[in-house]
Amino acid sequence: MRTRARGPLGFTLIEMMIAITILAFFGTALTKILVVQTRLFSKAAAQRGTRSVTRSAMNMIDSDLRMVEATHGIVAAGSQTLTVRVPYVAPVDSTVWATAGTTGYAWKDTLNVWNFTETGLTIASTSSAVCTAASITTLTNGKTVSVSPGLPAGAVQGTIMLFEEQVKYEFKNSSAVPGAYGLWRTIVSTGASNEIVTPFTSTAAFRYYVGNADTSQASPPSPLSSARGIEFTLNARSVNAPEGSGSYQTSSLTTAVFFRNRTN
Repeated sequence: MRTRARGPLGFTLIEMMIAITILAFFGTALTKILVVQTRLFSKAAAQRGTRSVTRSAMNMIDSDLRMVEATHGIVAAGSQTLTVRVPYVAPVDSTVWATAGTTGYAWKDTLNVWNFTETGLTIASTSSAVCTAASITTLTNGKTVSVSPGLPAGAVQGTIMLFEEQVKYEFKNSSAVPGAYGLWRTIVSTGASNEIVTPFTSTAAFRYYVGNADTSQASPPSPLSSARGIEFTLNARSVNAPEGSGSYQTSSLTTAVFFRNRTN
């Protein structure tokens, strides 16, 4: 009776060492790929975040400053702070009326010049009968108010009038992202302050177009009425440093808003 010789069962030690070495090689390569991809994704996300910060800031500031009156709209100015008079729809818009911090009112005279009344202002509700007696048609669902001091004797019936509030924009230390700067919006009359966009670097700033100059300047204009536009240097940074990096991602956007109806 013949028996067939059997081959060795399992693996030799050398074969196992070769297999482990191959697996270690591919495992190391795969780990490196995952690390690189993770860091790349983290960096891309940080860059998207900085671009989002600059766009949000631009949209928010732009909505206010495009309504600023060219000659008397700027109240105070600096490299990182700007206070302006902003007109708002009132009093028919109940939401805006309730949230605004009225500083005064502005009226346009027959020479097409805006005049501001901001001292000792009081506003009170009144009956629409006052308007009816003066042959003034009131808006449906509108709110009728009286102001004191009233318009001067030189104002004619039908004079354009707007309520305005002083709004302060400021780049200062962020409360949401420690170590960064935020853009704050403060209603001067009420002191209500909100950090509307963050984070920025400490180099975020306002610049000013003055007179007929084609380039902006860092120093505030003197007098303030000579300003014809505001330039924003929006230097944003990421909230956190990307994986594997010791520095924040940054993104810079420079844009400007020029005052309407300005001839110089």
